[in-house]
Amino acid sequence: MYRRRWLLRVVALLSLLALLFITAGPANAQTGTIAVGPTAKRVARGAAVDVPLTVSLTCEEGFDVGIVQVDVVQAQGQRLVRGSGQETFTCNGTTQTVTVRVAALNAPFHGGSALVTAALLQCQDFDGSFLCEPTAIDTSEEIRISGN
Repeated sequence: MYRRRWLLRVVALLSLLALLFITAGPANAQTGTIAVGPTAKRVARGAAVDVPLTVSLTCEEGFDVGIVQVDVVQAQGQRLVRGSGQETFTCNGTTQTVTVRVAALNAPFHGGSALVTAALLQCQDFDGSFLCEPTAIDTSEEIRISGN
């Protein structure tokens, strides 16, 4: 049991690190918060899960939109089911509730526990094309998946 949790955390951390290196170099000090769940809801018989989050971010000058990137990993026997998704929000420092739909990549999600890793990015919106920098604001939490 401990090995699975450890493996889930390592996989989630590696996914987050890859996202941060691909997106852009390190950003300066931003302020914000992020909180997950505690419950995500299955959608379309596990093809995706809707993950509720509470976020706030004050972007640096020149950035006008925030993005929350969410990765979900769930153990199913000897395999790991993964998925990722993202949602935009206004980075004006206010606390906002967003729901991120995370599509399953290699098998359906099922009811039970899963590991969610979420990170905030600050972005410039160029008519729907985003130029983003990672922030130091992230979290990794165990949630419960429920629903059909």
